[in-house]
Amino acid sequence: MTTYVPPYPPLKHGGKTLKLLAIIHRLQMIMINENISPEELVTCAEAVKNNYEYVAPVRENIGSQKK
Repeated sequence: MTTYVPPYPPLKHGGKTLKLLAIIHRLQMIMINENISPEELVTCAEAVKNNYEYVAPVRENIGSQKK
């Protein structure tokens, strides 16, 4: 009787690492589907990052009103 040996070792990543890997995969798919370059994707990411400081306080206010 032989035991099954997987072709690769099991993943030992934490939840945060797996979440980031999933985000990377989605961004790569966006690049393919939308036909954009890595530079264009970085430009979009920078715009999101720059706008986050304006959006975060609004989200916090909305969240505190719901409680």
